[in-house]
Amino acid sequence: MELATPASPHRHRRAPGQPVWGLPTLNWHTYGSGHLHGLSAPGLDLEIALEPDALHRETQRRLSTNANAHNQPLVLERGYTNLGQLDHLTLRSPDTTSQQSYQYDALGRMHFRSLQGDPASKVIAYSYDAAGRLIGSQHGDNAHRYNVDAAGNRLAAPSTESPTPNTTNQLAQLNGARYRYDGAGNLIERQQPNGERLTLGYDGANRLVHLIHASELGYTREATYRYDGLGRRISKTVRHPDGTTATTHYGWDGDRIVREESDQQRTTVVYEPGSFVPMLRIDDTQQGQLMPWARRCSWSPPTANPAGSPSPTTGQRSKTSAPCATSPNRSASKANGTMKRAGSITTAIGTTTQNRGGILVRIRLVLTAALTCMAM
Repeated sequence: MELATPASPHRHRRAPGQPVWGLPTLNWHTYGSGHLHGLSAPGLDLEIALEPDALHRETQRRLSTNANAHNQPLVLERGYTNLGQLDHLTLRSPDTTSQQSYQYDALGRMHFRSLQGDPASKVIAYSYDAAGRLIGSQHGDNAHRYNVDAAGNRLAAPSTESPTPNTTNQLAQLNGARYRYDGAGNLIERQQPNGERLTLGYDGANRLVHLIHASELGYTREATYRYDGLGRRISKTVRHPDGTTATTHYGWDGDRIVREESDQQRTTVVYEPGSFVPMLRIDDTQQGQLMPWARRCSWSPPTANPAGSPSPTTGQRSKTSAPCATSPNRSASKANGTMKRAGSITTAIGTTTQNRGGILVRIRLVLTAALTCMAM
């Protein structure tokens, strides 16, 4: 097998671009036997260039666009350990530089993570038991312990006595919250000590179809979900406490969600060819200029959650990880219909204006890069 090095010239092969979901043509650039080397979208004044190492692993991603007011490229660099694990990520923009670094133990498990150049900069350390399960995390002066039984079920608190066997492998109570399940093991109710209550309903295929969230103040929000014949969520309708409703529609390309559309905004996700790795997100709105924004989300060891527990809201910060972007997923085992990536970095790179049917719309371009640190 012939290996290409960053110093050697690449012979580019441009894959024919096809308009997707009303987007301008996307041209994919490859080299060698089809390794991805970049993307260009003339209609968006956008170009993304990927630089590989000798093993064809991405080491740098450069994004240039005329929509960027600074007219300077956004650069994402990544390095690897001798074992191929992600060692660091560095994001360089015209305004700032931020970096995430990772360290691993002898078994390849992440045990140390640091974030620099961010207002929320912090260092997090992780610890595991002999079975490789996450049992603790250290956030500066704050320590968190996660107690589990021999089967890996989460325990409410440490105990010197032998815990009562959990024959159903379901979490019934934790930190004052109580959980109830149906005969199929789906979570049907969660009640918090302050009176907040979440009620969930499922169809015969164990898909979440109805959700009622009652706050501690008595305000009620209700959501209904619809699916296609392949089990993919195609819409979500939310009724707010004031009686107004909002519907979001989802579009799919096979098992990949590529479109979310509401009355206020239309979001399109572009993936790397033949994969589930998102590369670019485009937000399209008719409500004027959108300011650039940035969000960084890094992988961290998973926490123990109630079995089959749907998440009624997304983007909530846990004790062990930063909130990650979510999107609908067809998997019946994830009854909430949300898909959490192993980790990602998303950064806005500017806005551009296009004329669509006589209506000027602002399009926000967001660079997305998936992180693959390790698997557990």
